[in-house]
Amino acid sequence: SYDLDKKTWTNYRLQLTSEAGRLASLACRAGADGTLEVLAIERQFEVSRVLSFHVSAGQPKNDLLPKIVADLAKLIPHTPNYEGIAWLADGHVALIADNENDVPSAGTPMLVLPLP
Repeated sequence: SYDLDKKTWTNYRLQLTSEAGRLASLACRAGADGTLEVLAIERQFEVSRVLSFHVSAGQPKNDLLPKIVADLAKLIPHTPNYEGIAWLADGHVALIADNENDVPSAGTPMLVLPLP
């Protein structure tokens, strides 16, 4: 995060939940307690998970430990390659994949999940 007054950066490191996973997308919103609520897609081959974590300005710990919200690889056979994530107004989360193999007729897989 960047402090506009002090003109300084605070770096955070998110601990992923697998050895293979990589971050594909983030979605953020203001939390009730002044924190930033973040959702992330962690994916790579057989790994496809939705993670959640919180960040607050000036927090003393820079290592962030996420919670697994959904393990998509366990929910959906042949999980699409989700590239985007967004909070919906009703509290659900939407995920969208790019169309596979650049074939327009393949469609664009989307998924809407309730959050626990």
